[in-house]
Formats: sequence, C-alpha cells, structure tokens
Amino acid sequence: MGRRKTSYAERINKAKVMSAGFKKYTERLAPRGGGEEFQLRLSTQRETAQGLDDEQESLKGQLKVKTEELETAMDDLGETMSEGKKMVKLEMPQPTWVEFGIDDIQ
Repeated sequence: MGRRKTSYAERINKAKVMSAGFKKYTERLAPRGGGEEFQLRLSTQRETAQGLDDEQESLKGQLKVKTEELETAMDDLGETMSEGKKMVKLEMPQPTWVEFGIDDIQ
C-alpha cells in the first residue's frame, strides 16, 4: 500500500509546526545546523509556499468561472451552428454542404 500524498496545505502546516519546534529548541539544535540561519530559510520557504498556495487556490476559482463562461459560449456556438446547418440543408444542394463543413449524408 502506497503512502498517502499530503496536500500542499498540510505540508505547509507541518513546516509551520517544525519552525515552532526549532525556535523552542534552538540552543539544542544549533550545533547540528538548526540555528537562526536554518530557521530563517525554513520560515522564508514556508511563507513563499504559503503565498503560492494561496495564489493557486485563487487561480483555481478563476479557472472554474472561466470554464463556466466557455461552456456557455460553446453551447451558444453549437446552437448557432445547428441553426446554420438546418438552413444549409434546406436551401443548398447536398454536394455543396461540404463547403459549410457539413459531412452529413442526409
């Protein structure tokens, strides 16, 4: 069974918790490289990730709105094309239908 993939928000939250732990135990972890420089890097990377995650969530919302707009436009286009197809089939001889992009047999 594979590992469950954690979400960006979960990973960012874990980084926040880790950062708090490093601040609490700075003296003990500093000799192993967990001093202020490491903590600053961890904090900066977490803040960057948080900002990008927030931006991505906003873009997802915008994408949903644009997708709905596109679906409406495509429905309108389909209706207009269907109307045009009926006109062509009623008025034009079948051999000319291909000039309108209609490849129906009847």
